[in-house]
Amino acid sequence: MEEQEFKSYCNLYSNIKRRLKILNREVKNQANLDLFAEHLRCFKPASYFDKLLKTNAQKLLKLFKKFPTRSFIQNSSRELLHTEVEQMGYLNQYFTFCWSTEGLLIDQFIDYVNSDLQECDAMEQPIAIQCFEKAQQKPDHDFSFEEALQNAICSLAEALNQLQ
Repeated sequence: MEEQEFKSYCNLYSNIKRRLKILNREVKNQANLDLFAEHLRCFKPASYFDKLLKTNAQKLLKLFKKFPTRSFIQNSSRELLHTEVEQMGYLNQYFTFCWSTEGLLIDQFIDYVNSDLQECDAMEQPIAIQCFEKAQQKPDHDFSFEEALQNAICSLAEALNQLQ
């Protein structure tokens, strides 16, 4: 890889990290969520694909409104994972989104899935822990958020794959 190409890739990743911070802040902004809900309410699908996207957006918005403080990673307990597992796939490694099907980012993503994730011996999953020798701070063994989020993401991915 040439130095100029390497600098270009570094610049790309730097921009992605910067934009991700902005996106995370904006997604959690209640005014933006209200505006998104209003746009979604007013949106009139013109095609089958538009209808699929609207349905998926409605599912995700409903999920966010139902669980405004939940996170897929919040029920992760890495310290309890088996240490004898040679390669572990972690929650923050297998949830990703890539818009374009061309370019370096998608190439690296596909390579990562095909060569790294498929070699993992185990995948981290959200878990609930009940300690019987002491009271729990917040007993919560409900994984309906995680299940609904995974289903919504799969549904969105299926819809976006139809766009190709």
